[in-house]
Amino acid sequence: MMDLVLMGLFWQIGFYRTMLVEDTLFQMNKG
Repeated sequence: MMDLVLMGLFWQIGFYRTMLVEDTLFQMNKG
């Protein structure tokens, strides 16, 4: 049960970081 919670948390962090990186690259590309 705890493993599932940790996996979900890591997935959320990874997804958020990916979105952040893509947004940063988009801003750099635009400017």
